[in-house]
Amino acid sequence: MVKLNGKGFCKRYFLQNPFVVLQEHSEETMTTQLEYARQGIGTGLRTKVNASIGTSSDICDIDLEVQKANAAEEEGADTLMELSADGDLDLVRRTVLANTRLPVGNVPLYQAFKETIRKYQNPAKLDPEYLFELIERQLEDGLSFMAIHDSHDRAQMAEMIINCELAEIGRQNKRKPAPCAGIFVP
Repeated sequence: MVKLNGKGFCKRYFLQNPFVVLQEHSEETMTTQLEYARQGIGTGLRTKVNASIGTSSDICDIDLEVQKANAAEEEGADTLMELSADGDLDLVRRTVLANTRLPVGNVPLYQAFKETIRKYQNPAKLDPEYLFELIERQLEDGLSFMAIHDSHDRAQMAEMIINCELAEIGRQNKRKPAPCAGIFVP
C-alpha cells in the first residue's frame, strides 16, 4: 500500500500509476456511504475483495440474491459483481442495487446474449448497437463498473489509443471526431 505524503507526491504518483475510482450507484448511496471509503482500483492500492452473486437457470430467486449481497456487505466485501444469467435481469440488477451500498458491477454480454438468443435463437445475431444501448441502460441503473470482454491484443489496443489521441486532436481543431472509447492499457 502506498503512503501518500504531500501534494506534489500525490500528483506525481497518480500521474505515473494507473487507477480508477468506482462510481457510487445512487444519490442515497452517496449520502449513506460515509462509512464506506470510495473504492480505488489500481497500482499501489490495496487488494479488494469482490463478492460474486447472480441467478442461474437452476436457481432464480431475487430475494436470495439480495440476501447474498447483504451477506457480502456485512462480511466486508469491497465490491459486488452481479452475474445473473436468468430471470428478469433488469429487475434483478435494479433490486440488488437498491439493497446494497457496495459498488456493483456486471458483465453486460450475459444479458445481451440472453436477450439475443430469446429473440433470434442465435447469439451470433447480437447487434453491436443493442449492446451499447444495453451498457448505457445498465450504467443509468447505477452500476459502478463492468467487465467488458475484448479480444484485442496490446498492439491493437496501442493502435486504438493512438487513433483516440488523433481523434482528440481532431476535436480540438473542430474536425469531425472519430468514435473513441476510454481505453486503458497498463
